[in-house]
Amino acid sequence: MSKLSITQAWNESAEFIRRHGGPLFTIALAFLMVPGVAVQLLAPADNPPRPGLWMLAAAVVIVLAIAGNLAMASLALGREIVVGKAIVHGFRRTLPMLGAALLVGIGFGLVLGILGVASGIDPQHADPAALAANGRFRALMLVFFLVLLFVAVRMIMTNPAAAAEPIGPIGILTRSWTLTGRALWKLLGLVLLLLVLLFIVAIALKVVLGSLLALTLGAPQGANLSNLILLLVTGIVNAALTVALTTLLARIYVQLAGEPPISGT
Repeated sequence: MSKLSITQAWNESAEFIRRHGGPLFTIALAFLMVPGVAVQLLAPADNPPRPGLWMLAAAVVIVLAIAGNLAMASLALGREIVVGKAIVHGFRRTLPMLGAALLVGIGFGLVLGILGVASGIDPQHADPAALAANGRFRALMLVFFLVLLFVAVRMIMTNPAAAAEPIGPIGILTRSWTLTGRALWKLLGLVLLLLVLLFIVAIALKVVLGSLLALTLGAPQGANLSNLILLLVTGIVNAALTVALTTLLARIYVQLAGEPPISGT
């Protein structure tokens, strides 16, 4: 098996998006952006939001997002060439992918609970200033972040693996773990680069666009026009980033799994 080339994966992704960006972006808008904006408008403005029917809508949004990502991955992998079939395949593989995500979430919850007990502080009831001043808590949170980063790298192939292979939740996790072990440091560098990029984009949208909207249309809040514009622009940007990232990870999967390059169809 040849070594992983992020540059090759990026070039293949750029070419695929150039040829098939329309269908990919349409899936991202329909399955991620529109449902995401809708549920944010439905959710109460309280912090934390009050429980209600919006939580059911949020669950539907999660399912749609998973199906949409899997559909885009199946196209980028060359598994499907027809958008409708890719969407059907995405829904067919949603349950195993959802199960894998739940297993990872449960694992992180257990780790966070253990670290919380070890710190001797209840973060839900402790004063933020006390948490910031507690050296043990800061050290444990650093450990949690490093664990989170490591697992994020090892689980980065779950979406393309779920789209490409007829395996269950545990199979998806073990497959991603096996594949990423072949190029751990390169993938770590990619994840760190992506985190920096996402942070910059988030700051630009929140600070620059948010401030501009606040000055012209009023502070974004609730269902007012300012907040609607902010949510729509943010959703479109996130959809574009998701298309690029999903395609890139699919092309990385092809290299790690030792599959042939994508066809020109």
